[in-house]
Amino acid sequence: MEQAAEWSLFCVDAGSAYCPCYLAESGECIACSLLRGEDFCQCSWSGTCSYLNQRWARGAVKSRQEEEVEVTRTELAPNLFCLELMLQAEMARELVNPGAFLLLRALELPPQAWVPVSVVEARGEKVRVVVYVDGPKTRFLVKPASRLAVKGPFYNGVQGLAILKRVRDGLGLIIAGGVGQSTAASVARQLLRGGNRVRACLAPGRAGLNYAADLLRALGVEVNEVSSLRREGLATL
Repeated sequence: MEQAAEWSLFCVDAGSAYCPCYLAESGECIACSLLRGEDFCQCSWSGTCSYLNQRWARGAVKSRQEEEVEVTRTELAPNLFCLELMLQAEMARELVNPGAFLLLRALELPPQAWVPVSVVEARGEKVRVVVYVDGPKTRFLVKPASRLAVKGPFYNGVQGLAILKRVRDGLGLIIAGGVGQSTAASVARQLLRGGNRVRACLAPGRAGLNYAADLLRALGVEVNEVSSLRREGLATL
């Protein structure tokens, strides 16, 4: 496996349309030493400059989009639901990247009720997510209603994206259980684009279902399903 890139930048939004953010405005940018008030640039970053973005923006911070969207719910297993959302094209096209996720909220609940949910699949304006009901906020998400509030896109649901995008002609192993399966397909697609072979070991966990198995197999991934990663996962690798 390749070594991590040797730069201080570890903010997934740096150089994007959402840079600068409120951390830059408060002098606490985690990527740019100049925005933290230091005298010299120490980021070793060759992409779009966060410091110049902040100066050109003149203090303006672009917020994530928030919209009300149509939703179709399908019960996959007890307390496990697939939600199909119809999003605006601008937001939907950003959700194909590994680790992309959204914040969801029932319209009748206050802003404190946002729930982060990883994207399983994004095709055109249709986006699929899987929700496991584990409390009042998620229970409201799966109640019969035609619309939900959605905020996004967000990108850092998977760590080590720089390495993932650089791996070529190797063997990738995806180990996922429960709702952690939601990011498996986007990670597999990224590895396959690099000419890698991909294997996956899935366990249902609390979700009670290996819901990503068929999607991974359709991509050409060799999938091994086990009942428990702790009891059987290591022995099957």
